[in-house]
Amino acid sequence: MPDSLTSNYFIVRPGSWGKVVGTLADEVDYDSLVVISASEITVQVNGYRERVYRGRLVCQGRPGYVQPVAILGIEAYLTGVVHAELGKLSHPNLWKAQAIVAHTWLMKNQGKFAHDGFSVTDDVRCQVHHGLAPKERQMALASAIDKVSHLYLATLKDSKPIEALFHANSGGALMPSAWYFSHREYLIAKPDSFSINCPQSEWHRQLSVDEWVKVLATNMGCDIDEGFTEFATSIQQKHRRETLAYQGHEIRLRTIREKFQLRSTWFWVNKVENGMVHLQGKGYGHGIGMSQEGAYHMAVTGHDYLAILAHYYPHTRLLTLKH
Repeated sequence: MPDSLTSNYFIVRPGSWGKVVGTLADEVDYDSLVVISASEITVQVNGYRERVYRGRLVCQGRPGYVQPVAILGIEAYLTGVVHAELGKLSHPNLWKAQAIVAHTWLMKNQGKFAHDGFSVTDDVRCQVHHGLAPKERQMALASAIDKVSHLYLATLKDSKPIEALFHANSGGALMPSAWYFSHREYLIAKPDSFSINCPQSEWHRQLSVDEWVKVLATNMGCDIDEGFTEFATSIQQKHRRETLAYQGHEIRLRTIREKFQLRSTWFWVNKVENGMVHLQGKGYGHGIGMSQEGAYHMAVTGHDYLAILAHYYPHTRLLTLKH
């Protein structure tokens, strides 16, 4: 129901959640509110974050709070994801590659949160989405993504959408998906020289020796003695590995990463000094699928989005979604 030709539209349906008081009606009960705007809608989340959307916004009533849900077309969704996931990394071929990856992921996971009243979230549980980008960047993103928004990556065997994983930086070598969940013929271990000498190619971290040794011993089921302490403080990893082993006891490197919130599973002990373990590592993220910094390096050195996708997702095909 519009109150003028230029205003937002408010569609109200009966319920028990709350009331709208305004010029449209004296007083109306409602359990959800749909806002439709010809311009932009600004939403402030938790009193400090502002998100700007264009189109429709559904405000769903929840016990003690309002759940805003943006209703977006595929191009708007992909543009927002590419903007948020890539941050300052900017190149048309990188945007196209990330958009196809994002579209593929959406096809594989759409409806993941249907039980909560929406398809996907806007955080790391799905794909990050912060609404509209600044005007000039929004226009550039939309121009690039419009050309590929109908494309997705599919398996060679049955043409179904792939598991389109991506991460910030591989450190120079991709990790196979089997080390995290199960084998996929297109998520394999392979060299990735494009991810070397990038801002997030390497990292350093200091931890107390006592904490480091204790956590490893506890999770490996080992006693803390001189031998185990020597093992824990001299870990080396020249190449990517899935596990560490000591006298028949194993631990997944993924477990260590999660326990200490490390940037990656590819790390080693550089030195032990003043009661501190100095870790050095490569990459940022799980290391499976597309490295965003590696893809950016490919783009700025002349590779198009097809070459980027072929490098990071071998044994796949690019298909068109027919609406």
